Amino acid sequence: MKKLKIVVLLLACLTLTIYACKKETLSDQQFVQEHFVGKWPLKSRVSIEVKNKDTVKKDTIRFSPIDTLVFTADGKYTKGLISADYSIDAAGENLTIATTPAVNWHIEFLRKTSIVLTQRRTKTVGADIFTYYLEENLVK
Repeated sequence: MKKLKIVVLLLACLTLTIYACKKETLSDQQFVQEHFVGKWPLKSRVSIEVKNKDTVKKDTIRFSPIDTLVFTADGKYTKGLISADYSIDAAGENLTIATTPAVNWHIEFLRKTSIVLTQRRTKTVGADIFTYYLEENLVK
């Protein structure tokens, strides 16, 4: 009988604990912003140049752990000697760094210990269509 009282008391405490916790809802922008805060070592940069659907140039640069991007909670970004403000759009899909000119990155994917940022631009020269693709891999 005594064990039954203890079990009932523990279940009651567990139930109160679960219902006492409030679930905080975050927007996509807030979630991504909180995830970005911290030091992110730049692991590699991939650049690809395509001319009329044919790859003309593909280059991969690997970085040392010294090459680090720092994002702060108050919207500041630092990469080496470059410091600027940054913002994330309402959908949490794009990162804008307020340099001159502003740099826009698409957040390709976001994981606990890695982020992939991409840029893509297309340019037409005469009859040729050039597509430039840049990808930066950040890994903690």
